[in-house]
Amino acid sequence: MQLPSAVIAAVLPRIVEELGRSDRDRMRGLQALLAPDGSFNLGTAIATLYPEKDAQAGLAALGQLRIVVKNAALAAKMAFDLQVDSRKRNAPADRTGWFSGNNPTVAQIDAIADAGTALARRSEQEAVLLPEGVQLPSDKRVIRYFVSYAHDNPTLVEDLLTRLRRRFASAARFEFREWNDRNIDAGVGWHDAIQTAIQECHFGLLMVSHAFLASNYITKEELHHFVPNGGTNPAATKRAVPLAIEGISFDGETDLKGLERIQFLPRSNQPVYEACRGNPAKNNFASAVFKAIIGFLDKLPDPSPHANPTKETLRLNLEMDPVLRRANAFAASGSMEKLDPALDGERRDVMDLL
Repeated sequence: MQLPSAVIAAVLPRIVEELGRSDRDRMRGLQALLAPDGSFNLGTAIATLYPEKDAQAGLAALGQLRIVVKNAALAAKMAFDLQVDSRKRNAPADRTGWFSGNNPTVAQIDAIADAGTALARRSEQEAVLLPEGVQLPSDKRVIRYFVSYAHDNPTLVEDLLTRLRRRFASAARFEFREWNDRNIDAGVGWHDAIQTAIQECHFGLLMVSHAFLASNYITKEELHHFVPNGGTNPAATKRAVPLAIEGISFDGETDLKGLERIQFLPRSNQPVYEACRGNPAKNNFASAVFKAIIGFLDKLPDPSPHANPTKETLRLNLEMDPVLRRANAFAASGSMEKLDPALDGERRDVMDLL
C-alpha cells in the first residue's frame, strides 16, 4: 500500500543507513518533496535529485535509485519500495511517485526505536527482546561491487560469481551487494544505469578475457573508471579487482588496455580460472579472491564509494600485497606471464603515472 509521509519519516532512517552517501542525500531530498499522502511529483524529484541530467537521463538514474532502495529494504528486512506510475508517455512533470510497503502500527515503530536505544546501552550480559517481526539492521559495512564482463563468457563468469557470492555472504564485517547489467529494469536507459552503478560501487570485479578486451563498450565506457590509461584519464577513481577468467598473453602482443599496470589475481605462474579443474581448484581460486578483497577493504579507513581517493587509496588499487602473495596457493597449475618481469620485484606506484 502507499505509505503516508508520517510513516515514511518513521521508517526511512532504517533504509537510509543501508545506503551510500550520495543515495542517503537523495533520499533525504526526496523526503522533503513528499505530500502528506506520501506522493511526489516525478518531474520535481528528477530536477531536485539530478539537476545536471536531462529528463531521460534523470528517469534512468531514478530507476537505478529504485533498485538501490529495494535492495536496502531487503537488507533491513522491511517491506519498502520506491514506486512511479506507469504513464511512461507523459512528461515527468505530469507523473507521480510514491513509497509503498506495509504500514506499521505506532507501537511497532516505537518498538524499533526503543530496541535500537536499548541495544546501544546494553552490556555484554544483557539481552534485548524484540517484538515479534521486528529486526534491527546489520552493523556490517555495506560494500557495493560492479561486475564488468563480456557476454561471450557467460558460463565461466556465472560459475565464478556463484562461488564468490557464497563467500561474500559469509563475510564477518562486510555486507556485499552486487550489481551487473542484469539489474537493469525494462524501460530504463541501460547506459545511464551502468554509469550510475559504477559511480555507486566501491570496487569493480573485472572478468578479463579476450572478449572483454575486445568489447568496445567495456573498454570505452567502463574500464576507464577502474584503470589509469595515461591519456585523458590518467588516474582511475574506482578500485579494480581484475580476474583472468581465461588465458591472457602478457608478452606485449595483446593490448591489455592499461590492465598490465594492475596486479591480476591470480599472480604470475598461477592458473587462470578456466585452467582450474574440478571443484576444489575452483573453490580455492574463489577463496583467494575473497581473501584478497577482504584484505584491501580492511585497510581502507572509509569504505564510502564517494570518498575522495587519496594517494594511499589509489596505491591500493595497484598494490594489494601481502594478501595476494598467498592467493590461490592450492589451485591447479597454469601460468600467466607479466609484460615486464621486473615489476614482480618493483611494483609501480599509480602516482608515478600521474
